[in-house]
Amino acid sequence: VESVGFSGLAASSSLLPAAVQELDVMSVSLNVYATFCMAFAGLGVSADTRVGNSLGKGAPEEAKRAALTSATLVLPWTLLQGLAIATPASFVWIARMLNVDKLSAEVQEELEQVMRLVACIGFVDGMQIVQSGILRGVGKQWY
Repeated sequence: VESVGFSGLAASSSLLPAAVQELDVMSVSLNVYATFCMAFAGLGVSADTRVGNSLGKGAPEEAKRAALTSATLVLPWTLLQGLAIATPASFVWIARMLNVDKLSAEVQEELEQVMRLVACIGFVDGMQIVQSGILRGVGKQWY
């Protein structure tokens, strides 16, 4: 779904005055966000599996412990990622890994602002991904 949304944004960004710069900012921020969300997806799937297996074998206390462990692990991880994305010193390191330092100064300046928003969205989305994994393990699907 995010890829379809990104394609639509990329197509509509050609109407903006600085289309190339806006596309650079969107592509880098989407790649950073997608990379960091992989850890949340893994934690959500592991929570789903542990909780479901524990309930399947009739061990509700073990399922509760697995759910609490997953819910507890996601909070420091989201905070750590948010600080890594939003802190300018950490962003310089991420930018070097992604070869962002070869982009123009305007793009780098705009990326620093956008990454703060990406950090906030990552915090909320990371919590949601892991909590939905716990609910899937319990068997409460919402779709």
